[in-house]
Amino acid sequence: MKATSPRDTPMMRQYLAIKADYPDAVLCYRMGDFYELFLDDAVRVAPLLDITLTSRDKGKDAAVPMCGFPVHSAEGYIKRLAELGHRVAICEQVEDPKEAGGKRLVKRAVVEVVTPGLVGDPSGLDAAQEVAVMAVVLGAAGEPSGLAILDDSTGDFRATRIDGRPGDAIPDLLLQELRRVSPREILCDAEAEARLGTSLALLLPNAVLTRVPAASFDPLRAPAQPAGFNPMGTGPEDRAAASLISYLGVNQPSALSHFPGLRSYQLADTMVLDESTRTHLELFENNLERGRPGTLLELLDHSVTPLGPGRVAQWPRHPPVAPSAS
Repeated sequence: MKATSPRDTPMMRQYLAIKADYPDAVLCYRMGDFYELFLDDAVRVAPLLDITLTSRDKGKDAAVPMCGFPVHSAEGYIKRLAELGHRVAICEQVEDPKEAGGKRLVKRAVVEVVTPGLVGDPSGLDAAQEVAVMAVVLGAAGEPSGLAILDDSTGDFRATRIDGRPGDAIPDLLLQELRRVSPREILCDAEAEARLGTSLALLLPNAVLTRVPAASFDPLRAPAQPAGFNPMGTGPEDRAAASLISYLGVNQPSALSHFPGLRSYQLADTMVLDESTRTHLELFENNLERGRPGTLLELLDHSVTPLGPGRVAQWPRHPPVAPSAS
């Protein structure tokens, strides 16, 4: 009888079937106390995370490249991949192994997808860095555009409308807000992707541009209606917010039950501080060792909760123009 190929086992067939639904993501496949990565994912990820690349049935012609990390330390590895611009699909065992009885594979399914802008748990994040995902609706020349932003490090969900001017393919104020927020991930439809591509490559070379379905911008189709969100809204900011809610629903559906309320804001509400100004004022890093001692954030931050440091950091990051707005 011909020996079974290591690529043609029940476990690998299950893995490949799940991976087929997430071709653009790194699939972390739960096996007991470890998340395992196989094939191209393993080859690509092992050097990024400085972990050992090995293989199943090493030495055989069809050996399967693999690497992995313990579940108890997975958070750091997964966040590192997201910081590097990767989507990470978390595949868990969704039944008790005792129910399988050793006669069949334990059922597994992807329970969430961590993306560059959706990291899930805010603990361990640098408070000075806003971990944001932004949805963009680009109006035609002279028409208003809309932005919606979810800061995953603080849970702040906000949206704004930006008026266009005749002859402007992309409003300059929109580009300024992109630069100020510096989102890790930007959601847009195919048309906006084509229009934004060149500008983003210059402004935010490390941001990930994610194309989402045009239908996700329909407020009536949003899978949740947080406070402040208008499902009957037709403005570009309403459509941008709907897309962001839909994106969270697809990738991290469990988070919809505690989705933050939406607030409207105006670009003129806060002062724009560019990167050189932040550095000169030592808001988040000192100029001696690039550490936190001696910075304004160290002086302000006396928070005791995981979300606290990020929330405090918002004030010097986006200082309000009016004292009452703080």
